[in-house]
Amino acid sequence: MFTVDDQAAGPHDASLDHERIVLQARDVEFDWAKLPFYYVPNEPFTTHFCNVLHLLLPAGEEFIVEVFKKALPLIKDDQLRLDVQGFISQEAMHAQAHSGVLERFAARGIDAKPFTDQLRWLFGKLIGDRPRWSLRRRQSWLLEQVSIVAAIEHYTAILGEWILDTPQHDALGTDPVMLDLLRWHGAEEVEHKAVAFDTMKHLRAGYWRQVRTQLLVTPAMLWLFIRGVRFMYSVDPHLPPGTQPRWRDYFDAARRGLVPGLSSSCGSSAPTTRRASTRPSSAGSDVPSSIWPDPLRPERRTEHRGAMARTVTASDGVTLAVHAYTEIDPRRPTLLAVHGYPDNHHVWDGVATELGQRYPPNTTSWPTTCAVPANRADRPTSRDTGSPNWFPTSAR
Repeated sequence: MFTVDDQAAGPHDASLDHERIVLQARDVEFDWAKLPFYYVPNEPFTTHFCNVLHLLLPAGEEFIVEVFKKALPLIKDDQLRLDVQGFISQEAMHAQAHSGVLERFAARGIDAKPFTDQLRWLFGKLIGDRPRWSLRRRQSWLLEQVSIVAAIEHYTAILGEWILDTPQHDALGTDPVMLDLLRWHGAEEVEHKAVAFDTMKHLRAGYWRQVRTQLLVTPAMLWLFIRGVRFMYSVDPHLPPGTQPRWRDYFDAARRGLVPGLSSSCGSSAPTTRRASTRPSSAGSDVPSSIWPDPLRPERRTEHRGAMARTVTASDGVTLAVHAYTEIDPRRPTLLAVHGYPDNHHVWDGVATELGQRYPPNTTSWPTTCAVPANRADRPTSRDTGSPNWFPTSAR
């Protein structure tokens, strides 16, 4: 049986609620029609280093979403549960956004499937679900998966802080659409960098599991980046056949601030060198105020269509706060219902449920307990009230 630590993320201080960042998906759109092949001008190595993110993230983010959908019903802390819901929606949107770059690769005749298929095997089979295992072993494996995600999120937060803090790409003329994607993603990684860690502590995954998974994830991520850059070199039609990336290329790019250096990625920030109780939010810097809370250019900002938040009343009279996330598969959204049923956290997956039948994804009559202003400009924002933006009354 699972046990939880109600104080794992620290005692809840209601007086600070107005200062909390509300995690929610930002539904952004990127037009890749004019994306140059070397979107970092005259920098094949730096371009392909960034391309590894587009190879890794769709499968990796989908793995994270599936793991935390399974972990969500086990979370007893109300605030952590809301954070995990926002975390899920943000990671799902990240997977969708980076998949668009892969589609652009395919349109140019660059087949990334040999590499991405291996990644889907890695995340789907090697560290994926174990449906044939006993209940006890599946529960233990879920803790292992949550700990793996916490280790991964440590490094994605480091990468996020780096891309937000570096001005070199602006000076060099990196494609602005690609830079928007990287900074939007980086900002959200910094924003939710403590959620996986807090979940791991809340579920009592244990110190040695935390250390073990971090020691496994660290070399694995380095290995995947090396293999990813080599793969992109092998399919690059503009390079002479047989051209290989060199460590000298990496160190030169890092010296010029175009890629993160090894010291910033694997140095004193490594969680295995800190106390196990140190939360990621207390290590590293906050998101620079000059870029956050809105790092996107005006033309990239769109309505928040990625998630809807409504309250509904089930047939037994229990009021539920519902979040419908549709990014993974618009035809089969995930309905997350919280604050209801005996243990105060009930989750529905998919639409084949009472709630889904009563309020299908394309409904225009979602019940709500709050008045939603017709003019979006009049709606309160998370920065004004400490609560999520009100979403449109109709789904996508």
